[in-house]
Amino acid sequence: METAQLKKFARSARRSLMEQVAAKLALVLPEGSTARRERAEAVRALEQALMDHSKDQVIERVAYTWFNRFCALRFMDVNRYTRTGVVSPTEGQS
Repeated sequence: METAQLKKFARSARRSLMEQVAAKLALVLPEGSTARRERAEAVRALEQALMDHSKDQVIERVAYTWFNRFCALRFMDVNRYTRTGVVSPTEGQS
């Protein structure tokens, strides 16, 4: 089985997810952010994770988790575990 395209996709998806997680982190952490007001406990947990690990490690871990979630959702779509496609829309859906 040829896996070159799959490896290329995985690297690209990883980079993209890491960029998106870093951008979200930049929105969440500043004082006075909406996330601090609405999800103060989650922001405190995030700040604790940043104190325990480097920023890059936290970003990597979150991106890895989301990549795995998207893969699981895609697997469920392909094997029709869900009635409507969550990640991959079925024919006639958008």
